[in-house]
Order: sequence, then structure tokens, then C-alpha cells
Amino acid sequence: MTEIKSLPKRVVPWTFAALAAVIVIANYYETKVSKKTLDEAESQKPFVFIYMTPGLSEDLKRGLIAAVWNDGQIIRTRSDADIGKKYVKGKLSTADVARIKQLILQRLPESPKVNWIVVDAAADHLAIRFTSGVWSNSHSPPHTNDPEIAQMRNELMNAAIENPSEIDGAAYKDWPSDWDK
Repeated sequence: MTEIKSLPKRVVPWTFAALAAVIVIANYYETKVSKKTLDEAESQKPFVFIYMTPGLSEDLKRGLIAAVWNDGQIIRTRSDADIGKKYVKGKLSTADVARIKQLILQRLPESPKVNWIVVDAAADHLAIRFTSGVWSNSHSPPHTNDPEIAQMRNELMNAAIENPSEIDGAAYKDWPSDWDK
């Protein structure tokens, strides 16, 4: 009989501990989700860009693949063969910018896996500007492949550009070091 009376004394602290754990986990989840918002205030830097670093081969192709700003401005290479050489500059429609932002928020995992890149192979580096900071990840297709990076690259390369104009790619060959800060 004494065991039955002491049971509530043990259950009450465990119940409060479990309730506290649920509150802490819910608060952590809410904080992480709320931080997963794109940085709308930054206008000088793109909210998303993809850059290709070269592999160790005769073709040391490197440069920006595509970058999009909050106002819809886009700069992207004309084709894979033109990376680091020739680019197109223009505007995306408001609907396309919203679609790309929605894709980023829906598809990118809260805690993305860290991809490995092959040292002697070319790599695509995806960078996204959130209010909590810049998130980036890389892959070396076809050796290592991240479907989110591949899909974002395809979306940016296939988006319709309004009033496109060709520009020289010399300025976009080197890593845009000020964009990822």
C-alpha cells in the first residue's frame, strides 16, 4: 500500500520534466523555423547564387553560374560552356522570384547534410542568404550529387529573363567573396 501512495510522488516530477522537455523542443523548433526566412532587407547582395570551382583538368572552367537579387535582378551564364566567359543580365518576373524563394524554403532541409566534394573535380557551390546568415553547400556532380543543389541550378538556368542583355563575364569568373558574408 505504501508503494501505491508513493507512485504519485514519482509521476508528478516525471510529468513536469516531460512537459518541460516538450516546451523546450517546441521552442527550439519554432526558433529554427523562424530563422529559415530569406533576407529581404539585403539589396546589395543576391539572396541566392551558385558558383562553380574548377576541377583539376585541362579545362579549368570556373565562375558564377547564376545569382538572383530580391528585386528580381538576375545574372547567369548563357550556357555551361560559357561559365566565366559570357553572361546574361536581366530581370525575373515577380512570380518567378516568389517561386524560387518558395522552392528554397520548401526544399532545403532545416539541417542540411554536409556534402563531400571531389578534390580534383569541379564543384557547384550554392549559397542562400537567410536572416540568420548565409547557408552554403556544395557538390561535385556526377561524383557526388545533391538533388537540392541540382534542382536550384536547373531552376535558375531555366527561368525566363525579361529584357535580357549580354554582358562580359570577366567580373564573374572569381569567387564573389563579398556575397557570402
